Amino acid sequence: MKHIIFTLCFFSTSVVAQRIETCRAELRNDTLIIENQFIARKFLWNNGNLITCSLMDKKASKLWKMSGNKPDLSFPNQSEKAENAHFFSKIVSETTVTPEYLEAIITYSLDKLEIKRIFRLYPDCAVIACDFYYRGESNSVWLREGTNIADMVNLEKLTPSNAGNNTPVIEKLELAGKHWKINAIEFFDITDRFNNLINNVSCVKPKTVYQGNT
Repeated sequence: MKHIIFTLCFFSTSVVAQRIETCRAELRNDTLIIENQFIARKFLWNNGNLITCSLMDKKASKLWKMSGNKPDLSFPNQSEKAENAHFFSKIVSETTVTPEYLEAIITYSLDKLEIKRIFRLYPDCAVIACDFYYRGESNSVWLREGTNIADMVNLEKLTPSNAGNNTPVIEKLELAGKHWKINAIEFFDITDRFNNLINNVSCVKPKTVYQGNT
């Protein structure tokens, strides 16, 4: 099973200790809300194949409404119709490594591909982290034809602009408008091939592909 982590975050300069009760994950009718005292993300449930409706910075009272109507996740040649969807949430107890947090689990299937999304929400942090798990069969190979999977340079440089139509979209926020200021931060973990371990790109351009980490 493949595992990918994605994190959405805001940063606040004033953090006051809060309890786990400030975290909430609730599915009501066809709307899923995941929030704490700092950040809130609202989804259209779409039978588990979530579509982000809005993202909110509560401290700044700033709400971003999304303009898209397609699922946040999409895979080459894979159906968008989700089946066997389930949702539940639980509190994960504090350990010596991690503090107490809320976990919201969504599972569903697209054809023969099983998908699990686990959102993690902490009471003192303006972050919604998400772990992705995949199992089963996809309808196509998720690499450019001819790519040597043993060549780590090829894998590091495989971007949507050069991978053709065989690149899955793991996360998506479709903001209205075009001229947004973007900070794309890319981390390089193959230290025997890269000396500069962080690449930070800041710009304001519409319809441009940026590479960063999830």
